[in-house]
Amino acid sequence: PTDRGDMIVIKDGARTMQLAWTHLLPSTFGGTAMFNVANAMAAAGAAFAAGVGLHEIRQGLRTFTTSYYLSPGRMNLINVRGTEVFVDYCHNAPGMEVMGTFVEKYADAKAATSEWGKISRIGMVATAGDRRDQDLRDLGAAAAKFFDVIVVREDERLRGRKPGESAALIIEGAKAAQEAGGARVRQIEEVLDEVAAVRHCVARANPGDIVVLCVDNHARVVSELESITQAAQARANERGGDLDVG
Repeated sequence: PTDRGDMIVIKDGARTMQLAWTHLLPSTFGGTAMFNVANAMAAAGAAFAAGVGLHEIRQGLRTFTTSYYLSPGRMNLINVRGTEVFVDYCHNAPGMEVMGTFVEKYADAKAATSEWGKISRIGMVATAGDRRDQDLRDLGAAAAKFFDVIVVREDERLRGRKPGESAALIIEGAKAAQEAGGARVRQIEEVLDEVAAVRHCVARANPGDIVVLCVDNHARVVSELESITQAAQARANERGGDLDVG
């Protein structure tokens, strides 16, 4: 760390070689996604050990983004009607802790320059049914720490659970965390169908808000987000107005 930010360096014996500022790597979202800082360090170390030159490693780190086309289902950022929507596979409590920490850092950085006022955080949450009951409760409790609104859905394949059973356990964990105090969550809602839950989350969000969609079928979710964006743009064009939908 320096007063200018965090620098990734490669150490080879007595040599120390500066590689890249973490906040300049697109996959780190200004250095707020610390898990992708760790991933970048691991990739750089592996590439260097394989004999790749520093210039090529830097170029790879500086040009890799978490777009849907390069990394489907992994931190894909889509702007929908002025709302920043992240699509990710996050599906367990440890992953939610990491994701939630990112959301906190990202929201704080955004709030410092935002003209929208208060930034709400909305999370769509679910996991596979073939997990222990406590694992599902833990996921709900972890999500409750970081999101203002939690929308609980279920996967299409229930993996041995009855419809609504997995969601009920996640909600149980979230409500327990809420009642215990210290949790951020204000509202906990259930929308079992994934596409319906996506629509619900986006409809609840205002421009400037952050939405995290923890997905099962990422292709279907991204397609739905594109449809929402296109419909919004069409309505704006009919009114003769401008709408930034990215």
